[in-house]
Amino acid sequence: MKELKFYFDFVSNNAYLAWTQLPPLCSKHNLTIRPVPVLFTGLLNSHSNVGPAEIPAKRAWMTKNILRKAALVGVPMSPPIHHPFNPLLALRACTAPISDVERTRLIGALFEAVWVDRRHVSDLDEMRDVIERGG
Repeated sequence: MKELKFYFDFVSNNAYLAWTQLPPLCSKHNLTIRPVPVLFTGLLNSHSNVGPAEIPAKRAWMTKNILRKAALVGVPMSPPIHHPFNPLLALRACTAPISDVERTRLIGALFEAVWVDRRHVSDLDEMRDVIERGG
């Protein structure tokens, strides 16, 4: 079976939306998903750039656009209160020595915590709660 590498950061609304669409796509094309956590801010910093959420006009447009896309594909989305946020804790949790099934479940739970439940996954207590409930 071929593998689809999915590079993601929990700070990205597009990554969340893509994550919700990958299982049926991969099933249809006989692919397995290999999630790869990356620090989006690190990529931006290496190119002396800022993220779209840090530019007010871009943030406003992107919020409307992602909500429209989510509605089109029937995915719940409620942008987080704390955005942009530091995703390092959540990204590091995804590198724990756990099975692929557990990792997939954890990633899904973390994406949902951020983009549906508006949880602040930069906070250790919030992360513990998310992991205990759904990871």
